[in-house]
Amino acid sequence: MPISFIRPPYKTNSYYPTDWSITSNPFPAIRGSGHKYSMFVGLSKDLQALTMDDCTDHSSDASYVRTIDKPVKFVKTAKGTNLIVPCSPEEDEHLLFLTLTSSFRGGYSYVGRNNTWCEREGLPIDNSVEELLWNSRSAHCVQTIHQLIRFNDPSKVCWYETGSQNRSSVGRVEVIGWNTMKRYSKDEFVFLAETGALNLWQGSPEYLAKTL
Repeated sequence: MPISFIRPPYKTNSYYPTDWSITSNPFPAIRGSGHKYSMFVGLSKDLQALTMDDCTDHSSDASYVRTIDKPVKFVKTAKGTNLIVPCSPEEDEHLLFLTLTSSFRGGYSYVGRNNTWCEREGLPIDNSVEELLWNSRSAHCVQTIHQLIRFNDPSKVCWYETGSQNRSSVGRVEVIGWNTMKRYSKDEFVFLAETGALNLWQGSPEYLAKTL
């Protein structure tokens, strides 16, 4: 299942961004938008019949998780266009289209892997897990972030620290795998990371619940 769409649960009803999704107008592409930005990643001719109806729903606990089982990869054309194209199973990439929203007047104090943050928390540094291919964000009454991430190791995770209450940007950590997500208090997350439990995450909610 090489493409996934994830959005952690909303934390306020003050503002809702447009999640990454497959749309056809004015041409087939994967699109998303926040308060002050919009973006798209094109679909090659062989993929233009894809719709969100082709997704498998893995959502739970108010989170939004959809996957598509089709070998694809991300390319940048000679003209600089971002494009998703079909490929062989050997070239298949695990692509995550991630939408993040903060609490009211809150934000994200930590987005993706960050060596300074890891060093401060005494956590191991591993920059080989994912590649950030797209990153758009804006500060509104609700901070929104849209990312496209290529997971080099789909059994591992990345994480994001946000507020545990309104007007806050610390205290809660959202752990994102290629096709699933889970939320922890910061203390819980640091404990799990220190003990190495997060490295056991195999990318399925069932395994995660059993392991942690």
